[in-house]
Amino acid sequence: MVKPVEIADVPITTLTMKGAGHDTHSLRRLGEEMVERLAEVPQVSRAEVIGGEPRTIRLNLDPERLQGYRLSPLEIQRAIQGANVSLPAGELTTKDQIIRIETASAISRPEQLNELVVGVFEDHPIFLKDLVTIEDAPAEVANYVRHGWGPARHFEQRATVDRASLADLSANEAGNAEPLQPVVTIAVSTQKGANAVIVASSIIEAANSLRCDVLPSDVELIVTRNYGHTANEKVNELVEVLGVAIAIVIALLTLSLGWREAFIVAVAVPVVFGLTLAVNLLFGYTINRVTLFALILSLGLLVDDPINDVENIARHFKERKKATRRIVQEAVAEIRPPLISATLAVTLKMLPFDNKNEFLLVLDLAEGTSLERTNAVVAEFELVLNTVPEVTDFTSYVGIPGPIDFNGLAATTICGSRPSGGNPCQPCR
Repeated sequence: MVKPVEIADVPITTLTMKGAGHDTHSLRRLGEEMVERLAEVPQVSRAEVIGGEPRTIRLNLDPERLQGYRLSPLEIQRAIQGANVSLPAGELTTKDQIIRIETASAISRPEQLNELVVGVFEDHPIFLKDLVTIEDAPAEVANYVRHGWGPARHFEQRATVDRASLADLSANEAGNAEPLQPVVTIAVSTQKGANAVIVASSIIEAANSLRCDVLPSDVELIVTRNYGHTANEKVNELVEVLGVAIAIVIALLTLSLGWREAFIVAVAVPVVFGLTLAVNLLFGYTINRVTLFALILSLGLLVDDPINDVENIARHFKERKKATRRIVQEAVAEIRPPLISATLAVTLKMLPFDNKNEFLLVLDLAEGTSLERTNAVVAEFELVLNTVPEVTDFTSYVGIPGPIDFNGLAATTICGSRPSGGNPCQPCR
C-alpha cells in the first residue's frame, strides 16, 4: 500500500526520554508503554517510538541435539512459523451484528515456545526446549539516538537577552556541558483538521500525568517539539499585524485623503479577511502553515489595493468636480490591470519565510558507509553544535530517520533507515 505523506502526518509534538541508569532498550520499552497511553488522547492519529532496540526472542540452537534428533534448523523454523498463525474460523451473526471468529494459536509469550512440539523421534514428541536455549533480549544495535544541551540551554527562560549576555551565558554553559546521553523519541501526530494548539497541549498534559505512573523517577522527559505553541504564536502574530496595518492605514489616509476614505479601507480589510475565513470554514479548510503564510502575504496586498483604489477615486472626484458611480467605476478600471500585474509579480517573487526556533541538518554519506562510521561523523557535528551560542538543545538520529518537520515535507527530505544516513540536529533550537 502506498500512502502519500501529508501535513497531518508531521508530528506536532515530540518527547525525548533519557536516563543515566537506563539503556536504550529499557527506554524503548518505557516509550512503547507511553505511546499506548498517548494514542488514547482525543484527535491523535499516530504515536510512535523512534530509536532504541526493540524486544526480540532469540533462539540459540544446539547443533549436537539437532543432529541427535535428526532435525535441521529449517524444520525448526517451519514448525515455529506454523504454530504462530491466526486463521479465520468463520462468522457468527447475532442481533444484526457479524462477529468474526479466529483461531487463537499465535504465540503471544516466550514461555509458550518451550512446549512447542517441533518433531517426533522414536514415537516421542520433541519439544523446542529440548533443542534450543530461549533468550528474551534486545535486538542488535541498528541505530543511535542522542540528545544534548547547547550553550543557550536556559535562554528561553529569560525575557530579553542581548548578544553580549548570550555570549556570557553560552560560555558558562559550555564550561558545564553535560555529556550526550542515548535517548528515545516519542513522535505524536494529529488527525487531519484537528486543532494543533489544543491537541499539543493535551498531549503534553497527558505526558506529564503519565510521568509519575509509567516512568521511573530517574528518567527525564523533555519536550523537544511543540508545534501547537508555534502555531498559536503565528496566529497571534497575524492578528497583531492585522491590527497594526489597519491602524497605520487609517492614520495615513486620514491625513492624506480624509476620514471617509480611511474608514472605507479600514472596513474593507477585516471584512475581506472575515469572509475568507468564513468561506474556508464553510468548505472544511483549516488554518495550517501554508494557509497561514498565505493570509500573512495577502494582508499586505489587501491593504495596498484598496489604498490605490481609494486614492485614484479621490483624484477623479477632485478633477471632475463631482462624484458619481460611473466615475468610481472608471477610476477603478484605470488602475486595475497594473494592480493585478503587481499583485501577481509580488506573489511569484515571495517565498515562504518562517522564523522558527528549530532547523534540520541531514547528513547523507556515501552508500555503503557503515553505521559506526556514520555515527563518528555525526558525533563530530555534535561537538560543533555544543559551541554554537544560540543552540539550546539538539537530538541526533543515526541510521534511522528522525521525526519529519514541515520543511522536510516541503523539500521531500524523508529518509529511510540505512546506516549511511544521519540527522545530526533534529530539532536544533
